[in-house]
Amino acid sequence: SSQTTILDASRNLTNIGTYAGSGDITLTSGSHQIVLAVTNGAIEITRDGANPFIDFKSSTSEDFDCRIQQSSNGLLFTTGGNGSTATALTLDSARNATFASFVDIPSKLRHSGDTDTCLNFTNDTITLETAGAARVAIDSSGLAIGNSSILTRIRSLSNSGLTDTVIENFSSGAYQERLRINKSGSILAGITSQVGIGGTPADE
Repeated sequence: SSQTTILDASRNLTNIGTYAGSGDITLTSGSHQIVLAVTNGAIEITRDGANPFIDFKSSTSEDFDCRIQQSSNGLLFTTGGNGSTATALTLDSARNATFASFVDIPSKLRHSGDTDTCLNFTNDTITLETAGAARVAIDSSGLAIGNSSILTRIRSLSNSGLTDTVIENFSSGAYQERLRINKSGSILAGITSQVGIGGTPADE
């Protein structure tokens, strides 16, 4: 009669097919242990004297391409490929996350439990929103403060190699200049050609 080997001469499991039992499966080597907890659907890994880990690799000849490893009561996520791995993300026991490089998001960073308060990113624009409305916006033109109907913008303008600071209000569909501090420190109110405070009056 034909026979199927499930434990070879090197004590490797093979040809075991589908496990139909109801108990947990425990694999042990010394104090190291892996438990396939059928009773609760968990995988439990114990590594004696060190932090247990799960490796991912594309070839049996590699050490590992990426790894998830326990670190104290937190987790380390390692990426980079075989021989070039480095820690990409650390989650510590206080639930703090430390990223080793960029964090890319499609649009918003939202406040947990207060989802209409967020930092919103669109093309070349950063907007701070509260109660679902923009309160502060930064774009290539400068800084705008207010909401969708009342806006004040602060921006810097080049003036003969130096800088003027301009404050504008949104009116009649466009920003209108209301106050300027020019390169000489003079204050111009509502206009750009006549000196107000801090300079010589235009009529002198």
